[in-house]
Amino acid sequence: MAELWVDVRLRRSFLAILLLVPARIFEYVSNVARRMVCEFGMSPLGNVAAEKGRGRLSDDHAETAMKIDKEVAFLVDQAYETALNILREKKDKLIAIAEHLIEVETIDGAELDALLFVA
Repeated sequence: MAELWVDVRLRRSFLAILLLVPARIFEYVSNVARRMVCEFGMSPLGNVAAEKGRGRLSDDHAETAMKIDKEVAFLVDQAYETALNILREKKDKLIAIAEHLIEVETIDGAELDALLFVA
């Protein structure tokens, strides 16, 4: 019976990882994209900010906030597509690494580099 509980706990932990990690990654990427737009001026909008002072945003600020959100969404989508393309390009090597890890359980950096970057 204890083995069953261990199995249930492992499955729940794994499910939590599958659900929480992507959410945290998305939050992090969104924050970086927002900083790129607002703080560093890395969008067609230039260096902009739309912060809520006291109460609600004025119409001008609300319009600016919508433009910022649109640029942030564009950067997040662009980063997502780039990541997917990299994974697609490296799919065979990633599968080889996964299969190798099943056999040996751990690999060091040099071994990973050899598997990932050697043709």
